[in-house]
Order: sequence, then C-alpha cells, then structure tokens
Amino acid sequence: LRGVTTGSNVSPTVGIYVDDVPYGSSTAFAGGSGLALDVGLFDVQRIEILRGPQGTLYGASTMGGLLKYVPQRPDTNEFSGTVDAGLSSTEHGGMNYDVASAVNVPLSEGKAAMRLSGFYSQDGGYVDNVQLGKDDINQADIYGGRGDFLFTPTDRLSVRIGLFAQDIKRDGTIEVDYDVSTCKPLAGDLEQFVALSQRFDQEFRLASATIGYKFDFAELTSITSYQTAKVENPIDATDLYVPLLNIVAGIDFLSAMGIDYTYKTDKFVEEVRLASTGERLDWLVGAFYTSEDSKNTQIVKGYDLDGALTPINWGTVILPSSYDEFAGFATLNFHATSKLDLQAGLRYSHNSQEQEQKG
Repeated sequence: LRGVTTGSNVSPTVGIYVDDVPYGSSTAFAGGSGLALDVGLFDVQRIEILRGPQGTLYGASTMGGLLKYVPQRPDTNEFSGTVDAGLSSTEHGGMNYDVASAVNVPLSEGKAAMRLSGFYSQDGGYVDNVQLGKDDINQADIYGGRGDFLFTPTDRLSVRIGLFAQDIKRDGTIEVDYDVSTCKPLAGDLEQFVALSQRFDQEFRLASATIGYKFDFAELTSITSYQTAKVENPIDATDLYVPLLNIVAGIDFLSAMGIDYTYKTDKFVEEVRLASTGERLDWLVGAFYTSEDSKNTQIVKGYDLDGALTPINWGTVILPSSYDEFAGFATLNFHATSKLDLQAGLRYSHNSQEQEQKG
C-alpha cells in the first residue's frame, strides 16, 4: 500500500479513516500528504486495509487505497472493563511504557450503552543531539481517549455518537548527521548536530454521529462529522541561512535560524451510503460532501550569538486555503458462480480549491 504519506506539495492518495470518518486535510496546502494520523491502537477492534486504486466504496478520495481504524463498539448487554500496562527498553536509548484502560457501561439492556477509553504511551528515544547536549531527543508521548455512545431503540434503527481526541508530542527527529564524502556518521552512529529543537506536536479532535437504518431491501448509513487538527513542527535551518546571510548581506551576529511551521485544519464531512447484499448480487450507492478550511503559517526566526531570539521579523508567510468536494459513487458485485465474481464501479466527483498567500 503506497502513498500513506507522499511528502509535500502533493495531495494524499491513500484515505485514512477513523471508524467511518476520513481524517485530515485533502490538499497539499496544509500538509495533507505528509501528516498521516498515527492512531493509538488500544481498544481498536481491527485495522482494515483496502488496496487501490479504487474510489467506489467510500466517499473520500482513496485512489491509492484505504487505511481504516475500527474502534471497539459499545456492548448494550454486558458491563466490562480492561486495563493494560507495558514496560520495555530501547537499545542505546530510553525506557518505553504505556498504560490504557477502557470501560463499557450498558445504560439500557439491549438498547443503549456507553464506552469510555483512554491511553498514554511513551516511546524512549535513541538519538542524541550533540550540539544541544540532549540525549534521546526522538522520544515521543502519545495520549488520548474516546467516548462512544450507542442507542438502538429498534432492531432497524441505530444511533452512534463518538468523540475522539489524541495528542502526539515528539522532542526531535530520528535524523543522524553523515559525512557525504565518506558515508560515515560525523560523530556517533546515533548522534546529530542540530542547533534548534525540531519538535513535532499534533493535536486531533473528532466528533461524529452515525445513523443506521435497515430497510427490508437494503441498509442506509449516514455519517456526519467535524474534526480539527493542529500540527506544530519547527525545523532548524541554521546551516543554510546563517552562512548565506553572512555572505550575501554581511550579517554576522546570528548563531542559529529556524522556521516554525504550523498547520491548522477544520473539516466537516457528510457521507451517506445505501448497501444491499444478496445471494447473487451485492450493490452500494453513496453520496459524499466535505468542506474544510486550513491555514499554513511559516515564521522564520533568528537567534543572536547569546542564543536569544532577535526582534527582527526575518519572514512570515500565512497560507490560508479552502477545499470543498462532493461525490457520488456506486459499486455492483455479481456472483456469477461460486468461483467467479464480476464487479463494476462508478464515481463522479468535483472539488473546488482556493489558496491565498499573505506575508
């Protein structure tokens, strides 16, 4: 499955779903192709992989395939709970540990239930920053939780409301500095020379409502969701800008320079599917709409010889963008024999994208 992340300046080709909700920005303007969600796997029922190319089973664009996280569903019949803890070590690095818990509470037997879960994990780093004198700078903390409410008033109707939040915080990158002429590390095998912290902070919030109704001939599913995502990722640009400004402009009072990247996305999604399965024929038709507003902010910062932030505005760029898409899709699967299936699919989509540059 290729294209889960595809770098920068391109749109994502693999769809990432949390339950039945597509995650993240659909454009390159807000880093949609490089900021895939790494979901904490506690209380996840299964992970589904759909190889591409396809685009006739789900509303979001999944040309390269689909990666879908399916959480545990609330149980309306039995109370249950679970606690999980783990401890390990990283060779040449720090300790790893994780704790998680989930509880399932029936509110009305056979009719309603609530499931709550939370998790926290720390991954010990193993790369040291020689220049800053910090060890294990690629350590990471991942924590979050989920609230899930299920109401099934009849055998035909179900209503499910979900809230999901997750934060990822990494102190640095896994990059190690090498000498390009000798292809050997400049210092140790797991050491880097970076003048500024290159942390990675990701915040994700998701609210969704899924309504299902079973007709005699097919099942209707409607998924409405709203999500917010924020990523802060400063990078060190000292090796490029400090000598360049010295040579070009004679500026010799800088010790370091960096670029602070901040991505923010607000996204609304509505998806409706009507599906039926039969002995000889399976079919699905659906409609999809999404609207998102994003902002990509880039700020260039300079530091003097004492390490203090200079008051000069070296550069600020703000790139607001919007994305709107609607699509219709259908799939037909005919079981010709016990060994032969014939499948046909159709998709029509239209999107509108806008971007501005301020600064």
